[in-house]
Amino acid sequence: MVKTFVERRKFKRIKGPSLLSYRLIAGRGKASEWNMAAIVDMGAGGALFYSNTDLGVNTELEVMMVIGETKKRIISGAKVLRIMEIKKPSMFLTAVLFHRINEKSRKEINGIVEKESGKRSVPGPLRSGKKRNP
Repeated sequence: MVKTFVERRKFKRIKGPSLLSYRLIAGRGKASEWNMAAIVDMGAGGALFYSNTDLGVNTELEVMMVIGETKKRIISGAKVLRIMEIKKPSMFLTAVLFHRINEKSRKEINGIVEKESGKRSVPGPLRSGKKRNP
């Protein structure tokens, strides 16, 4: 039996290469140190990136990206949706949802994605690795 993929994303996505910085948000607004990650793909709704840490599903992050030819800097709150361990030890694909992002920043990301979507496209869903659920 072949499963069909139904696209649920609201926004287009583009492949990297771009870098993303992230840090964990703890209680009362305290945050950890910034970590660097390579973006696999991203859109105005979220991003998929490599991490050397299992961040944990539902973990709250602050992310900062520098994207597009203009090197626009975007900062957003994000929530970890899923994690797939792809290499032992310590290599994870981490999917996040941008959920504390102002509308202007979301529109800027979407504009950059629209502009660059002809240059770079995103393949279908990832089919390898172990998916981690809560």
